Amino acid sequence: MALIMPTPIKDKKSGIYYLRVRVPVDLVAKYGQAEVSKSLRTREPSEAKERFAAEYAVVQKRWAALRAKPEPLPLKRIVSLAGRVYDNVMASLENEPGETVIWQQVQRLNSQAGTDDAKLRTVLQGSLRTLKATYQVTARFSCVAIKPLSLSPRRSTRSSQGST
Repeated sequence: MALIMPTPIKDKKSGIYYLRVRVPVDLVAKYGQAEVSKSLRTREPSEAKERFAAEYAVVQKRWAALRAKPEPLPLKRIVSLAGRVYDNVMASLENEPGETVIWQQVQRLNSQAGTDDAKLRTVLQGSLRTLKATYQVTARFSCVAIKPLSLSPRRSTRSSQGST
């Protein structure tokens, strides 16, 4: 039995090409569909082949991600991501500082953590679980407390600036 390679499918009525492939059997339950179908938005065969290749690569990546097991993030990566989130949050709060409740929570986390990095990690792990479950907006902004891991001198000024 020959294996048929996926290719663009042309709609008989409209002449538009589609990506149409079966979802692998092991992913049907996770993906929620047995088939992927998407318009390539072209009637040109050569353009359809190029678009098909790009879209099929996206579908393959999605399937690989569904098959992959979650991996724990090392602390260095967490701190790096927290720094990026912190920068984005600070940029968004430049004109509108946000609710007082958020900054009271950040100030509480900072005071609990002190200057000890190990204690900071413990406080943040417990706090983020609680915050995500109870107050989603606060969980988004609580990452501000992660920034002190760099031991920057601006730590105390940031938490005091936010309280209004």
